[in-house]
Amino acid sequence: MPARLYIAHGADGDFDRALKSLPKADELKPYVNHSKYPTLAGAYTEALGAYIGCRKAIEDGAITAAKTLRNETLRKRIVAMAKVSGGAMHASDYSHYFKAGSSLAVYDMELAGLIALNGMKDLRVAASNWFRSARDKQNIPSLMMPPLVITPMENRLAEYYLRTGENAKAYEAYQDGLRRYPNNMGSLLGAKRCLDLLGKKAAAARVQKHINLVKKK
Repeated sequence: MPARLYIAHGADGDFDRALKSLPKADELKPYVNHSKYPTLAGAYTEALGAYIGCRKAIEDGAITAAKTLRNETLRKRIVAMAKVSGGAMHASDYSHYFKAGSSLAVYDMELAGLIALNGMKDLRVAASNWFRSARDKQNIPSLMMPPLVITPMENRLAEYYLRTGENAKAYEAYQDGLRRYPNNMGSLLGAKRCLDLLGKKAAAARVQKHINLVKKK
């Protein structure tokens, strides 16, 4: 959970903190190699580490490196987990397997969108399709369980609209993000930015008051 929180927060140094918070291979070895109840936690942790590495590469402007890491590491871990889905369905902890796999699918689509958005200008239109797919794949957790992907994928779609100058659409996307996860700081800050760009100062001020209240909690 700490790694996913760092990923969602996204402040300077948070990706490094996320990587450090992941369990080491030696720590997972007794569980991965258990004779009766082997776990896929190792594959999931490696996939999550690859995702974080991709995000760091994108942040540094190394888009080709991010694309390679996604294709050659993250997606291979996802395929490895998918290959044992039949057996996993009969395990008592299948719900954990399903949630882990679903979250990796969302992360994979998000990465494809971020790579397209920050890559060649002619290919940026593909980013919106990837972000929509990630949004549609992202589930709202039930039974008071914490979400595995904490960032609303609506925020990514909003970022695309901001990049293309469609500020009104970006605002609506951030509002959709707030409907998914109320009080999400990324959605609130994004919504305020859109309102400022749209010249709606009174509405922006109301959102700022909301932001201030959330920060106090």
